Amino acid sequence: FTDIETAIPIITAEPPEPSVVGSFDNQSRNLLQVGLKIAYEVKYKIQQKLQKLVRQWFWNRIGIWKYRWDKNNGFTTECVLSKNMGFDPRATCKEDCEFMWENLEDTAENILAKFPKKKKELERYGDFKANPKAKVKYLEFWGGNGEWVAWKYQDLIIDKKKNPNLDYENAQNNLFKQPEFPYILLNVFKGGDETGVYDE
Repeated sequence: FTDIETAIPIITAEPPEPSVVGSFDNQSRNLLQVGLKIAYEVKYKIQQKLQKLVRQWFWNRIGIWKYRWDKNNGFTTECVLSKNMGFDPRATCKEDCEFMWENLEDTAENILAKFPKKKKELERYGDFKANPKAKVKYLEFWGGNGEWVAWKYQDLIIDKKKNPNLDYENAQNNLFKQPEFPYILLNVFKGGDETGVYDE
């Protein structure tokens, strides 16, 4: 434990600085970079999230960082516990993974607000109507190498849509040229077989 907690601040001492792309003059570019750097540190707490990511990497041999587009806050990031994730069992890396899923949890009322079109169907299940503050588990499933996402509660498909992290009307607004899984995986080095560096 002591070794891990000593290593984490060293590894995350210099988080990557934001980059500004596009046609800006030098002064505007510098001002944007300074503003983004402050936002990284204060609003988005990037260093704290990196420390959490690295800690999970040490503990579980994998660290998972999820990014998503929020219409109010832009791109947001969060760490995901590996126990809540599932992967295509045939895949050996993210690039040849056809699907991933994440077990989510939220209050019944928040889920109803997120998926208003399925309110009547969801309220057929006990907690959604009887106890709106109850914590409810549901599934987020990403398929087609990140091209689409669906949400499911028990046997009910709540919603399905194209990857919401892309702007399909203005491609120049996208960070990536094509849809991708919204997860960045920090994995243990492999030695060419099924064992990791901690097994050697």
